[in-house]
Amino acid sequence: MAKVVSFSLALLMTVVVILTPSAVSGENGFSDLKIHTHLKRLNKPALKSIKSPDGDIIDCVPVTDQPALSHPLLINHTVQMTPSFNPESVFGESKVSSNTKNQQSSAISQLWHVNGKCPENTVPIRRTTKQDLYRASSVEKFGMKNQKSIPKRKSYEPASVLTQNGHQHAIMYVEDGVFYGAKAKINVWKPNVEMPNEFSLAQIWVLGGNFNSDLNSIEAGWQVSPQLYGDSRTRLFTYWTSDAYQGTGCYNLLCSGFVQINREIAMGGSISPLSSFGDSQYDITILIWKDPKEGHWWLQFGEKYIIGYWPASLFSYLSESASMIEWGGEVVNSQSEEGQHTTTQMGSGRFAEEGWGKASYFKNIQVVDGSNELRSPENLQVFTDQENCYNVKSGSGGSWGSHFYYGESNFKYTEKEAKAYNQVWYKTGECPNNIVLIRRKKKDILRPNPWRGTISILVMGMVGYTVALVVITVIASPCVYGKQLSDQQEIKVQRLLKRLNKPAHKSIKMRPSFVPEGGSTFTKKEAKAITQVWHKNGVCPDNTVPIRRTKKEDILRSKSIESFGKKRHKSFGKGTHQSNPGEGHEYAIMNSRKGNYYGTKFVINMWRPEVEVPNEFSLAQTWLASGDGYDTNTIEAGLQVCPVLYGDNNLRLFVYWTSDYYQSTGCYNTGCSGFVQTSKVITPGGSFAQSSGNWWLMIGEEYVGYWPGNIFTSLGDRATTVQWGGEIVNQRTDGRHTNTDMGSGHFADEWYKKASYFRKLETVDGANTLREPQGLYPYASNGNCYNIKAGGGGFAKGTIDLGGLEVSQVPTFNKVWSTYEGGPDNLGVTFFEPSSVPTGFSILGYYAQPNNRQLFGWVLVAKDLSSNNTLKPPVDYTLVGNTESLVTKQDGPGYFWEPVAPDGYTNSSQKPPLDKVRCVRSDLTEQCEADTSIWDQTESKYQPLDQPLEEHKLQGSA
Repeated sequence: MAKVVSFSLALLMTVVVILTPSAVSGENGFSDLKIHTHLKRLNKPALKSIKSPDGDIIDCVPVTDQPALSHPLLINHTVQMTPSFNPESVFGESKVSSNTKNQQSSAISQLWHVNGKCPENTVPIRRTTKQDLYRASSVEKFGMKNQKSIPKRKSYEPASVLTQNGHQHAIMYVEDGVFYGAKAKINVWKPNVEMPNEFSLAQIWVLGGNFNSDLNSIEAGWQVSPQLYGDSRTRLFTYWTSDAYQGTGCYNLLCSGFVQINREIAMGGSISPLSSFGDSQYDITILIWKDPKEGHWWLQFGEKYIIGYWPASLFSYLSESASMIEWGGEVVNSQSEEGQHTTTQMGSGRFAEEGWGKASYFKNIQVVDGSNELRSPENLQVFTDQENCYNVKSGSGGSWGSHFYYGESNFKYTEKEAKAYNQVWYKTGECPNNIVLIRRKKKDILRPNPWRGTISILVMGMVGYTVALVVITVIASPCVYGKQLSDQQEIKVQRLLKRLNKPAHKSIKMRPSFVPEGGSTFTKKEAKAITQVWHKNGVCPDNTVPIRRTKKEDILRSKSIESFGKKRHKSFGKGTHQSNPGEGHEYAIMNSRKGNYYGTKFVINMWRPEVEVPNEFSLAQTWLASGDGYDTNTIEAGLQVCPVLYGDNNLRLFVYWTSDYYQSTGCYNTGCSGFVQTSKVITPGGSFAQSSGNWWLMIGEEYVGYWPGNIFTSLGDRATTVQWGGEIVNQRTDGRHTNTDMGSGHFADEWYKKASYFRKLETVDGANTLREPQGLYPYASNGNCYNIKAGGGGFAKGTIDLGGLEVSQVPTFNKVWSTYEGGPDNLGVTFFEPSSVPTGFSILGYYAQPNNRQLFGWVLVAKDLSSNNTLKPPVDYTLVGNTESLVTKQDGPGYFWEPVAPDGYTNSSQKPPLDKVRCVRSDLTEQCEADTSIWDQTESKYQPLDQPLEEHKLQGSA
């Protein structure tokens, strides 16, 4: 009897999954003929095609050939090129003040315009690809909403149903009326969407009928939908249905229905630019109205683009008028049934209370009345179906008219706390229980910033020589907190500014006498290069150094003039022998103690964590320390987000020092006498973009400067402790926590591309050589909120030598094959081939994991370092099973081949090449136990394997 094989996430698989090209019939079992027919129906012959910078192909199709006119009700339809009537707004653009709270948003366009425009009498249509169809549940359902997507209030539908289908809303609405259109300006963002089958959108709903089987809906706005578009870009969209999403309607032009007349705007095209936190804001204007003469429902984008119309014949209730209008945001949360939430964001991902520049908004909300005029609606109401997660804050009057902010609702503060932090007032309340539960399960709802990178930092002790220096200033930082100063204080401020911002002429050491080197041959692919933002506008000349200019506003944010540029609390890891740090400081660090150290080097992962309260900060740094108690000396360097110091939330390089445990000596960057800068390229305090006993600082290959040895006591000789890690300040003192992130805001268990990391940790020994530190131990000040996952056995340097066999971790993959049923949550399993394999290394096996989670894992690759043949190619492959009879959704048949290893080694309908994988000598492996099953024949009617597969792991690996 054939033995069923279960695949384990923990094992190093020696199975190769190969697809037969001739047998692949589509990712979800679609036939090639059906796909080809559907693509032909959607992709009409074009007079011109334009390649967009975002990868889209925009086809310029004759107006009379567009898909809409294939609808049975539109066979003899004559395209109406202009509406007979356009409602006149009481909020015309000419009437909007340009001075109102500086809250004017900027113009927006579509990316494909960069490479051309469509000719006259054509319309731009985003080309549909075979891959787009594969992501759908079926060809018939492609372009259609999978769930009913209308927020239902009152008694329309029980709340439990809303929770089950995963759709969650935060909206403003007006009902029980007669409406002939709606308009609003919608703030545009790029929210994070975690799972491929989730989306996030902001739109207008124009509704008629009831919420059962005959609902009519016209919808337009922006959305991020990886399943529909194959990426996470923000895109303009429309939708319609005349039967409550059962069988009619679709997105954009993916079925017959919406008639487009405009040649400049593509439905489904990405839009740019997008709003950014605390910076420029962008919005789109959406107007939908009913033509009183022809009865069609028209769509206008912006103030000049009339896109097209939905013919009145498509609808029943909406053929006359609408009875309800809704404005707001919607997300799909695939974990709603578990009472949890993925990291998918609504709007900007910020709370409604945070207001302009942070929370997403709708403004100038209007309806078209019976006189075909745009008016502010009466009796507006708000609704959220998950009040613990989302909220709406409405307002009216002024140039914004009726408006609201909406978004995610999480931690709340008292009025006293809010005023202290110069924040808006949050209502008093407790943190929702489900939020705490989610974070403890490491499925937190913090908002990671997708921008990231790494930076290499070296701090070392040495001597050098001298040249002349002239200092110039290159960077300024905006932000006024509005403090009023007395005459005496004003004098103090001006004196401090004069001391900080004046040219200097001194003799300094420009280069260290030597640089410690290590013997590591780390071959893993490096992260993207990091540069500082100011480089875009110029560089400093020779014999100068760039110093971030200190402004009056910088000093005003400080607690006092005397404390400007200094840490307010003792800021040294509590996991050492030192006295306790200041209240509110939290850490997650790695320590190396009780040694003699002459420097340290590491590669640090770069993120821009959220810092909620202005006097909090978040940083990642190294500490070099010596001495005890209040005689503690420290040298510190790393990255930080510190609004009170810099006036913004940018990620910045920083240095710090103290020789008396933060009592009176030392400061950040060049904010006091101490750190001597030598680099003309890197400035401490500058923000980054995605590129005789002195202690030197090196960033990448650039010497930035040094701390003279004579400013220290015990550090004048050497350091006795080195730390690497993260620190934040939490101003809550009641056992709770603000939203300030440490690192990326994700738990260490989530690993690469989610959790922040330090790697290639090294210290400089007494021989001035970089060495891998010994006796490392982690420390987290609050284990419920922060944790550390350390890589051991040499992986801190990228590889392990197992005695002639060098192995390295590879966390990047290319998809090979998937099935979409069976396994956890009945979502199937996907097999991956390692990618970006270091030069000289060989694949030992493939990787598989369930589809109910994002890609997460790694495999080992190996290189033979000896003449003892630790690796050999297989002599053949044995076909142990296939999925030809698999009755489920899959990427066509998959074939499982087991390498036939040479004696003494373990290890498409066509066999893979013999050099595809390598077999490891058996004495270097161990038999391992299978972990949790991720897929088996009982769940998926899988063709049983002809023989069992043996599972092995390398000795010394996890």
